[in-house]
Amino acid sequence: MFTRPSCRSRVLLLSQALFVLLGSRPAESLHLNATHREGRFLKASRSASERIADGEAALESLTQTTTSLYGVSETVLTQDIKWYAKEGDAKLVSQFLRAIVLEDKFVVSVGGMSDTAGHGNMASEAYPMVLAEALKPVFARAGVRLVVRNMGMGGVPSFPNSVCLGDFLGDDTDLVVWDYRMVEHDEHKGELYLRQALMLPRAPSVLFKREQRYLQGLGKGYAEPAGLHALDETKLFNALHQTSDAVKSDKFCNSRCTCPGQVRWHAGWKMHRLRGLQMAVLYAQSFSRALAQFKHLVHEHGEEALKARDWSFKPVRGSDLPALRSKNLSSRFADSAFKCGLTWSPRMGRSLMDLVDTSEAAKGGTKWRLNDPNKRISDGGKKCGYSDDKTQLEGTVHDGWVFFPLQRDGGGSSAGEEGTLGFCAEMPTKDKEKRIGDFEVLVLVNGEEVQDDLEFWMDARTLGISIQCYGTSKMVRAGENVLGFRVMQSGITLKLTHVIWR
Repeated sequence: MFTRPSCRSRVLLLSQALFVLLGSRPAESLHLNATHREGRFLKASRSASERIADGEAALESLTQTTTSLYGVSETVLTQDIKWYAKEGDAKLVSQFLRAIVLEDKFVVSVGGMSDTAGHGNMASEAYPMVLAEALKPVFARAGVRLVVRNMGMGGVPSFPNSVCLGDFLGDDTDLVVWDYRMVEHDEHKGELYLRQALMLPRAPSVLFKREQRYLQGLGKGYAEPAGLHALDETKLFNALHQTSDAVKSDKFCNSRCTCPGQVRWHAGWKMHRLRGLQMAVLYAQSFSRALAQFKHLVHEHGEEALKARDWSFKPVRGSDLPALRSKNLSSRFADSAFKCGLTWSPRMGRSLMDLVDTSEAAKGGTKWRLNDPNKRISDGGKKCGYSDDKTQLEGTVHDGWVFFPLQRDGGGSSAGEEGTLGFCAEMPTKDKEKRIGDFEVLVLVNGEEVQDDLEFWMDARTLGISIQCYGTSKMVRAGENVLGFRVMQSGITLKLTHVIWR
């Protein structure tokens, strides 16, 4: 006869599993939960009371194990969180509550740079994956399937991927993380990230990894709708790095590895573990509050009546967003959700090559070709679990046309709003002040030349990339539109990374 373990026994079992995570074994060897793997969640039929008891036990275990590892209190671990809304984590708690009631998934998507991706270490040791390994068994015991996506890319700022966060991070994202702290400090790009995040179908909460100066101003409008918060582990690290064996004597990789990116500006595996577990304890607190609300509501109304409530998401359109604050941010692409085809990865949406017209009208395809300018680094990263690929679709005067049929479906746009087609590309020059109009390049929309009508949107410049983005509404119509490119000047190469439309 099977006897259900007591609450105390469940805490002990979970503690043993978490000590595996927090101890010496690399994250890729973990098997914390026999019924829960990445992309696989075996849901057994359990009552609300069972899910509550199991969830409470798992939360207690996570907190006990993490505080024991670092020798500090839960308060010290989470004291450097800043919630910009007066209600603090109220939005995030309500999102967790929905997931618990419906036994739904909860998706965390982390956008960031090379340090976010975990370069220098195994990809499984990066802090988003530490967060996942710590919280997945906790959420699972409450009936929630946690998905964490590490979408970090080396040397890339938030723009231009931020124009189409759905195709970059995934339309099903519940919590968006911004971690471009080394490569981007522009208020207008941070505001664009916030606005595009809010127009995702599930209107996610937004975390900034580090408190950017401009957030104090942006917080006045975005605090409540974005559940805006910022978290910084540096004070915690400074307090522990000389006294705690869990932090001091850091290095790249828990076990020996030769992963690319073992440089001074990338964190070691212990720092990643600290970041991930700090986030895990923080979000465990919010999840605990959601679980307490669920317990109360089940007691008051019953589980079936609770599930029968309307838990659908309310779409957020540009007209619902706060007034634009940043002077350098155009409403053209800050007030509407866009679709994208990208050559870069990681991504959740379509590859740019998937959009290339291969019909007879386009002579069966194109001679334009994909090229990865960082192939040595990206190939090395794949051996350590990364998908960090800055491939470009390149064309010269010898390669003829490339066409992209693009279907306008409205997206997050307001009814009757004019459409826009755009693109991002590396320009064929080292002179970063040159624009597309300085070169002989034809750009067609539905068979008409528009290269002289393109609006320069914004550029993205780091040590890793130099990308310019343009858009136009000329000749854009309802339904399908065809965007085309042809290089007409000898000796230059146009390198496309994004095609954008709404």
